[in-house]
Formats: sequence, structure tokens, C-alpha cells
Amino acid sequence: MKLKMLYSYLNLDINVIEKELESTIEAQSPLLRQASIHTLRAGGKRIRPVFVLLGGKFGHYDINVIKHVAVPLELIHMASLVHDDVIDDAKVRRGQATVKAKWDNRIAMYTGDYIFARALEMIGEIKNPLAHQILANTIVQLSIGEIEQIKDKYNFDQNLRNYLRRIKRKTALLIATSCQLGAVISGVDENVHRNLYRFGYYEGMSFQITDDVLSKQKDLHLHPSFGLVHGYRGLFARA
Repeated sequence: MKLKMLYSYLNLDINVIEKELESTIEAQSPLLRQASIHTLRAGGKRIRPVFVLLGGKFGHYDINVIKHVAVPLELIHMASLVHDDVIDDAKVRRGQATVKAKWDNRIAMYTGDYIFARALEMIGEIKNPLAHQILANTIVQLSIGEIEQIKDKYNFDQNLRNYLRRIKRKTALLIATSCQLGAVISGVDENVHRNLYRFGYYEGMSFQITDDVLSKQKDLHLHPSFGLVHGYRGLFARA
């Protein structure tokens, strides 16, 4: 069963999120607008907004409130991908030319910065200190994860713990935060949103491991060590 079929009952609210994403990244600069829209329309499963919506279902669900978290979290994810493509010198993502490939590295970096800034601007509509504290901590951890990944590039003397730590910061943290923030802004008790965070964490870890396995199967023509093309030792690397 396709992922979108599993949450088809949320389609109306997901359409709201999609429209908000497009309107939020509007820019006065034609070049910045084109690059941002190009990033948005490159596709994506929108699983982070979906987890925000699902987390919100545990409390007082209001799409007009929860969208101020769902949209920013997807924008933060998008911005990180634009920056990743510069770091990895990636030319293609999801079958589309990356921003850095279609324009250049400088445009890509400023586009990622702009999308990230728009995310922070929108989540400012939420008057909940705990939500901002959770998001700020998540962004700090994401940034540390990016630096660690750059530091470990072409370092093949790594173990399973290194891999798990990397995918935690790469994928699991933002999914965990999506589950938790959806619940927080919907007014749930602390034990509920903490449990949802744990659920999101393990879901994110399993999602990334599965994605790595599928990527390995798809790229059998590459070296048996997953990720060595970009210098990253992955799940299938041998000592």
C-alpha cells in the first residue's frame, strides 16, 4: 500500500498545508522565488507535516493553528536538503535538477537560508514557549549533525553507533519533533507529547534505515559500501 493511501483521510488538511507552503515561500526577488518554488515542486512525501497533523489529533485539533507548525517543519526539511546538495555536490534529487545544479552554489545557499527564515517567521505565530524551545533544540541538533557528517566525510573507520547517531540527526529528530509539536500546540499532557516524541524518533530511525536499504538495492552498480560515492560510510560498509 502506498504511503499516501495510509493517510488519505487527511487529504483536505494536507491540501491546506500544500497551499500554505507555496504562499509562504513567495519572494519579491524573481530569482529567489523561482529557486524556492523549484525546490517545493521537486516533490516529497510530506511525512513531517503528516506527523504534525497526527500528533495534533491527540488534543484540540485545529488546522488553522496546526498549520503554523506543519508548514515550518517541512520548510526546515526543504532548506536542509538544499544545503545538503551543495555539501554533497549533488546534481539531481528526486529526478529533478537541484538548485545548485540549475543555478549555482551561492543561489542554493541563499535559497536554503530564505526558506529556513520563512519557516521561523511563520512559526512565530505560535505563542507557546515550549514549542519554540523544542524547535530551537532540534535545530541545534540538526546543525551539529551536519557538521559531524562533514567532519566524517571519507572517514571509513566508523561503526554502527556512528551510523545510528548520524541518521538520528539526519532524519529521526525532525520526525520526532513533528509528532511532538503537533501534540504540544494541541494542548496535550506532557506524558502524551513525550511519548509521541519517542514514537517519532523510532519511526524516523526505521524510515531512514529502510530508505538506505532500498537505495542500496537500487544502486548495486556502486561499491558495496553504501554512501561511499559521497564519502559517507553507511549501513552496508565493511570494516
